[in-house]
Amino acid sequence: MTGDPTATRTIKCVVWDLDDTVWEGVLLENGGAALRPGVRQTLAALDERGILHSVASRNDPEAAMARLAELGIAEYLLYPQVGRGVRSASVTEIARALNIGVDALAFVNDQPFERDEVAHEHPGVLCVDASEVTDLLVRTEFVPRFVTEDSHRRREMYRSDQERTIAEESFAGPQEDFLAALDMRVEIA
Repeated sequence: MTGDPTATRTIKCVVWDLDDTVWEGVLLENGGAALRPGVRQTLAALDERGILHSVASRNDPEAAMARLAELGIAEYLLYPQVGRGVRSASVTEIARALNIGVDALAFVNDQPFERDEVAHEHPGVLCVDASEVTDLLVRTEFVPRFVTEDSHRRREMYRSDQERTIAEESFAGPQEDFLAALDMRVEIA
């Protein structure tokens, strides 16, 4: 079945670069100064619409996550990919972790080379220049058809799933014992 070629897709997750994109400057050179103007507002507004956020960045993971926490935006980011790999591989991993198609992702980066690398490997990913951050709020791809109560809680639901997965993977023993340890009750009405 083919879709309407004139229909606009809806982005489900924005994958952000960090240096000169989320913050001004380079983390390892100047500590990642201030947030780029409009980033916090864009993160919050898209989050309210149920659009998720992640990171694909070449940085020291501990330093980057600490800086994101200092800036008060780490809570918005699911399955961040911070390290030395290529961005397209990070985009693939984020889509896999969120269980969504790469064509439901947008990638925001200040470097044309990085955007081109992701676009080459994933033609369905919407690549956006970091200078256009505030424009995301009015682009049709970032305006879901419906915004529900579940939309407002989408990040929270993914975060809970992420925590359950970590707990299950770290549990020593059979999966049945893990499930029994949860002491869950089902009520059918």
